[in-house]
Amino acid sequence: MFQGAAWLWLSSPSFMSEKHILISRGITHSTHNDHQQQTHIGRSIKISKKPGTMAVTRVAQLLLQNSVFCIKWLAIISVVITILYFIYDSHAAGLSHVPGPFIARYTNLHAFIATWRAGRRGDYLLGMHEKYGGVVRVGPRMVSVADTDAINTIYNTKLRLNKSESVTVGVPFGRTSPNIATMRDTQVHGQFRRPIANAYALSTLVEYEPRVDDTLRSLFVALDREGAGGARIDIARWAFYYALDVIGELSFGKPIGFLEQGRDVYGLIYKQSVMTNYVRLLTTMPKLHYLLLGNPILGLFIDPSKNTFHRFSQERVQERISEFEQPPTKRDTESGRRGPRKPDLLAYFLDSREKYPDIMTEEQVVSTVITNIFSGGLATNALYLIVHHFVAHPAAQKRLLDEMTASSVTYPVTWTQTQKLPFLNGLIRESTRLHLALNCIMGRDVPPEGLLLPNGMRLPPGTAVGVKAHCCHGQEQIFGEGPLEFRPERWCRGDGEGEEEYEARMSKMERGDMSFGYGARVCIGQNVARLQMFKVVANLVYKYELLPAGDIGDAAKREVFCALRRRAD
Repeated sequence: MFQGAAWLWLSSPSFMSEKHILISRGITHSTHNDHQQQTHIGRSIKISKKPGTMAVTRVAQLLLQNSVFCIKWLAIISVVITILYFIYDSHAAGLSHVPGPFIARYTNLHAFIATWRAGRRGDYLLGMHEKYGGVVRVGPRMVSVADTDAINTIYNTKLRLNKSESVTVGVPFGRTSPNIATMRDTQVHGQFRRPIANAYALSTLVEYEPRVDDTLRSLFVALDREGAGGARIDIARWAFYYALDVIGELSFGKPIGFLEQGRDVYGLIYKQSVMTNYVRLLTTMPKLHYLLLGNPILGLFIDPSKNTFHRFSQERVQERISEFEQPPTKRDTESGRRGPRKPDLLAYFLDSREKYPDIMTEEQVVSTVITNIFSGGLATNALYLIVHHFVAHPAAQKRLLDEMTASSVTYPVTWTQTQKLPFLNGLIRESTRLHLALNCIMGRDVPPEGLLLPNGMRLPPGTAVGVKAHCCHGQEQIFGEGPLEFRPERWCRGDGEGEEEYEARMSKMERGDMSFGYGARVCIGQNVARLQMFKVVANLVYKYELLPAGDIGDAAKREVFCALRRRAD
């Protein structure tokens, strides 16, 4: 800009001598007796030493010096304004009474860096709460709470606080997502949740069980093939494939193909891992999301609907919509439900589409199906812990097998039978408690009237407050000795423990268990997740003995190597 001004100024008639003067980068000219000269604005200006041209040179030099001077001052002023804004915002937040690190008063950057350094399974907040107490200021307007008494205050179904800005990191390219997991407004969330709630109800699970059994058979065929002759296999990898195939089977009546192909189909496991880490990091500094995947400009160049898996899901939905548009069959009339003989989630979604056409649009159905796949696949985290525990502690397999034998279960072990196995319940609950899907603060916006926490501390409006499940799950006074160690026995009745004592201990742990969230926004798919986990763990131990086979594997890669010995047909 400044160079352009200099060019216009120096080109005006008042600064032109009888000889034409040309000042421009990289242009050469010569006049009469003057030697050839090259003029470069910003580097050097060499012009004839005649009085007129010397004046021009001086003006150009002043302009260039002033431009550098202005740029420096603009940079300084920008830094000062930014610092003043941070100071103002910190004081305007009204959180000076909340303890926390000094830097957290002004920026969330420290939380971002600490989360990055801690890695997927680390948690810097545990140390902060040990140092500062149950309520800690972790950002200019963000408060972390590690108090089980406050869980019901923040997430209770009566108050129904909206989700905080951090949830927007799950929405790409600045789009408005119909995904119920990323909806901030609780009332809007309720409108979208209501049409599909029955599909995830506990009473509906038994209808999905035949599809789970189909996937289990595919898993065992693959294990027999891969583990033939005592071959060393990564059992965790096959457990992951099962988890994704079964959620595909339950979502739209067809496995995705992991077990059949023995590989990461569509790169879903990799993409899930990348997005999980992205969300885990960006929830600490959500505004950074608007410069990255939340940037609406990216949406001009990236169309998620062209993604291979998105197209696959959309095609399945469109196929089923076409089936629903056909006249009902005799079986449909007799059963009172349209769709496949073996019910799945998509059948319920399309059934509700007829009742709620404005909400359950085709786009919404596709979005819900894809959310099922990615969310349901997060059960792989919990399955990893269980199979790792089985290989590292063979006695755990024997205990579960003895429990099933004593209960006279049969193959395939049914959902109803699994609910009568206390140790199996302990395995599932302990794995979901310790290996959380995202492990980030579940933020909520403080309402206009403020929020009073159980410890007497009041938070002003404009504050985002939440509990990080791992911080509650790591409390010894709630979960007993070694709270961060995998001990499924903690969920079982101990030797010599009275009924009342056991019930009181269980009640305390259940109040502090946030494995699937809490309150009105609790994970809608938790029952489906439990169904697939209870079924695979029970039937896996019923069919096979998992034997140690050298190095168990790299925990960072979630590997669990073992050999298989078949127990029964």
